Amino acid sequence: MSWSKILVRFPFALARSGLKCMTDRVLERGGKIELLVDKTDALNQQAFKFKKHSTSLRKKMWWKNFKLQLIIASIIIVIILIIVFSVCGITFQNCGNSGGGGKKS
Repeated sequence: MSWSKILVRFPFALARSGLKCMTDRVLERGGKIELLVDKTDALNQQAFKFKKHSTSLRKKMWWKNFKLQLIIASIIIVIILIIVFSVCGITFQNCGNSGGGGKKS
């Protein structure tokens, strides 16, 4: 082979190897992009499930808290009624005007 043929073929060989390397990189990048898209879709689905579950859990806990407050309020009312009934009696006959400053007839 003569030097002139080598000198002519060498730039083409370099260009071909450079294009092959670039093509490989583009294909590799495309594979990475596909993987990234798949991971993004999976993350989006997980976020949707998390939001749905957290909303359901929030409602459930709100009702549980409401029931607990209702029970506590009922207990307080019962204790107040017990105290009032023990002081005044069930018919409230002891809670009437005890004659401290009212008119006597």
